[in-house]
Parts: sequence; C-alpha cells; structure tokens
Amino acid sequence: MSKYEPPITDVIRTSTGQRLFVAEWPGKHPAFVFAPGLTSTHRNIAGVAAALEGDLRVISIDLRGRGCSTKPPAGQYGMERHAEDVLSVMDELGIQRAIVGGHSMGAYVATAVAVSAPQRTLGLALIDGGVLLETPGVDADALLNAILKPVMERLRSTYNSASDYLRFWYSMAHMEGGPLADQYFLYDLGFTREGYRPKCSYDAAEEDWHDLLNNPATARRLASVKCPILAVGAEMGLTPNQASILSDTHLARLRELVADFDFVRMPGTTHYSLTLSEAGAAGVADALRNFARKLGP
Repeated sequence: MSKYEPPITDVIRTSTGQRLFVAEWPGKHPAFVFAPGLTSTHRNIAGVAAALEGDLRVISIDLRGRGCSTKPPAGQYGMERHAEDVLSVMDELGIQRAIVGGHSMGAYVATAVAVSAPQRTLGLALIDGGVLLETPGVDADALLNAILKPVMERLRSTYNSASDYLRFWYSMAHMEGGPLADQYFLYDLGFTREGYRPKCSYDAAEEDWHDLLNNPATARRLASVKCPILAVGAEMGLTPNQASILSDTHLARLRELVADFDFVRMPGTTHYSLTLSEAGAAGVADALRNFARKLGP
C-alpha cells in the first residue's frame, strides 16, 4: 500500500440518504475533518495526512457528486447540504468536536459547518479558500469559464487510458508530477463503456459554483464563526502567473470579519501544489500541527 492511500475507508449513509465515501488516516486527538474542492476528492489531503504521521486523526470525504459518493440530481447541492453531510459523517464516526477544514471550495463547506454547528467545531482551517470578496454583477458562468474551463471540460471528456488522463493534467505547465499527484488524479478516474471519465458530476460542480458566488450567505458566514481560524495560502494562484487565492485583499477582508486568526503563506506553491506536492503538503501539515497545539487538549 502506498503511504498516500488511506488505511481505513468506509461508506456512510447520511441523514438525508446520501452514501458518502469516507477515508481515514488514524492519529491522535483532535480529529481533522476535511472537505475537498469543487471537482476534487478525499485524496486531495492524502499528502498532508501522510506528513502528519499520526499527529492528528484525519477524516476526508468524497462530497456528494464526487469520487465514489452518490450523485443526486440537480437541486441537491450547495454549501449547506455539504455541511449537513459532514456533520452526518462526524455523527456516524462518533466525533463530537473536530478541527473542520477544507481546500478551495471545501473551505466554504467547512465554514458552513462552523456556523451551523459551533459546538462541534474546535477550530476552522481554511486551505487556500473560504474568503469571498463580494462581486455584485459578476456572471458566475462567465467567471467559471474564464478561470476553470479546462478543469470543467474534462468532466465531460472521455479518455482512452489512465495515461491519457495524466497527460491532460501534466500538459498544463503549472501541474507538477510525482507519486502524490498521480494517486490523486488516478483515483478520480472511473471506467465507463465509452472509456475512462472523471468521477465528478459536472452538474454538481456547476451547481456548487453558483451557490458559492450567488448565495448571499457565502460572504456572510465568516463573520459568524466563533472558533479559532487557521488560514493557509499558496504563494501563487491556480497558475504561477496568477495572484494567490488568499491574496492580501482577501486577508484584509478576513481581518474585517475576524478579530484574530493565524495565517501561514506557503512559498513556492500554487493552489494545486499546496496539497499535491510533498513540500506543500508538509508545510500544510506543520501549520495544522501547530494549530492543534494552540487549541490545546
């Protein structure tokens, strides 16, 4: 077994009937419950979990519509639905309180958990996401097409082989190769009669994107968070030529909403390599380890 493969996996039925694929890396208290990004899976945190070396118990979820979890029809997505699912997983695993976190879109899911169940959230970890600048009048579809077109188009594409799928990812100059990234990309790949296709539902990703940008609650939730917050940002954006997702402007917004938070910037990382490179994953693990230490027993 690769060190990046979770030693424990389970399928958990939620209170609303969804079946969620859940992975666990055993470790010490407290648990770190993780929500992945827009088209991502539980494997997004595998490098961080390996770098933690058991210092935290890591629980990572294929959100509904992703990975090996069920894919309900349109109208059953959004940050609040995902937050309910995360809490159902915590209930089933007997986790009363945890550090709840997420990467990219998953950071907004984690924030929704912290707001809806403050008594269950020991701390909130925002990994390159979670801070939204209000953008009235911005067309969600146009923005999605502008910044994530290849990533979204792959969800409707068929590949002849796993190697072809890896070539798609690594044809983008900003994507780094290696065992950690390989395992993440290959887990995402399913086999159909037509060939290999990513497991994420296009409709799920599109609906969640619209909820993220168009739901007024998204921009308001952070101001209601009562627990300590850790924000971890990449130095660069989706590509080395783009501004970071947690830019200085986003951090200024976070300071307006939150009296006190910890922030760590990971040098030399993009939005992707922050968790999909060994150096980035090790840095995120150190930040989480220090955050847990600060929160106490």
